[in-house]
Amino acid sequence: MSVANGKYKGIRLPKMLTCERSNCGNKVAVTGTSLKSREEFMGYQNHEVVARISEDIKCSLEEAQCIFEDTKRFLYLCAKHRDSVMFPTPMIDVGWHAFILFTKEYAEFCEMYSGGFIHHWPSRKDKPSDPESVISTIDALQEDFPESPSVNWDYEYQLVNA
Repeated sequence: MSVANGKYKGIRLPKMLTCERSNCGNKVAVTGTSLKSREEFMGYQNHEVVARISEDIKCSLEEAQCIFEDTKRFLYLCAKHRDSVMFPTPMIDVGWHAFILFTKEYAEFCEMYSGGFIHHWPSRKDKPSDPESVISTIDALQEDFPESPSVNWDYEYQLVNA
């Protein structure tokens, strides 16, 4: 479902299917309490993760860097909005998976920038996305990053190269 005007302008939301909240979504649990500023969070760089994203989905380093930037935005939302369930887009999930593979760096990033580990519970392909989680993610994105979102925030994007 593409939303051309109103609150979710420029963001394609998934087809809204219902499911039990406990059975769907990439749920996030953040332990700890100390969150760095948005600027500090977004200032983190990891060229190895960017290279891994580029290799995994066969995209340019520039595109991979954009995916990593959006992955950090998503992780910032997870850390800041701890009481909400956050749900990444397919492309942001690719970036998150690549980051998690660098376990030491990912754990250090989480501890230093979000105040605790950001856990990832994967969803299953046969389980639909949780509409409430998607909406809370987009609401948080628009609150904390009011600039226009990149194409990586397209919830209906399907990976073809992966």
